[in-house]
Amino acid sequence: SSDLDALEEALDGFDGLLKVQLAGPWTLAATLEQSRSLNPALADPGLVADLAASLAEGIAAHAAEVAKRLPRATLVVQLDEPALPAVITGAVPTASGLGRVRAPEEEFLRARLAQVISATQNYTVVHCCGHDVPFGIIMGAGAAGVSFDMSQLRIADLDKLAETAEAGAGLLAGVPFDLAERSPLTPDAYARSIAELWRKLTLPAGRCPEQVVVTPACGLAGASPARARAVLGACRDAGRILADMMGELWVRWRRPGASTRSSARS
Repeated sequence: SSDLDALEEALDGFDGLLKVQLAGPWTLAATLEQSRSLNPALADPGLVADLAASLAEGIAAHAAEVAKRLPRATLVVQLDEPALPAVITGAVPTASGLGRVRAPEEEFLRARLAQVISATQNYTVVHCCGHDVPFGIIMGAGAAGVSFDMSQLRIADLDKLAETAEAGAGLLAGVPFDLAERSPLTPDAYARSIAELWRKLTLPAGRCPEQVVVTPACGLAGASPARARAVLGACRDAGRILADMMGELWVRWRRPGASTRSSARS
């Protein structure tokens, strides 16, 4: 409540995008322990269902409270799901560490995530910062966008990422930053890396600035306030450079005889 009071005071009259961020249902299920067995809640499907229902109710109430305090803002809800790939592959350890919790069925996975996403009634992004981002499950659950760490993408991920982009989803492209105060920040390099990724997806250049947001790969919790401001400033600058860069490519590709798609993904 006191945090919301401070938010309301600091952003009085704010009319832009405002992101609120919470742990998603599967990361909670993988990390919360059962009271008796100390195994993750993930091991009990009934408990997972209860957890997802409770989280959906809590997120809906929280989003409504934020919206009430800042009625002119456009709310974006981000669900953090760093444990989702481990849940899907059955890699979450039991309490003893000697076994692994069985992977839930994909339909159950998608349904519980969809339950929480639909409860917010806002533009909802799912953040997954490891390898093997399950783009298909996330989009199938109704997310409006996906947040991911570009440095963790593999060649096998590109087709799923391209399908996600072609569906019109928002893409929060996380670029890796060193949080050390004296490490250089290079917006040009960040913009070029995203432009190169977009080229590999073989999508029209003009869509990139409309769908892609440049963001830190995994948050700024370990950064000083000064470094956090510098990193966010570098993201903003990279976004502007990316828009100019892709705009120039779009004009070039639209010339007579030019193709808007490259020959193949590489």
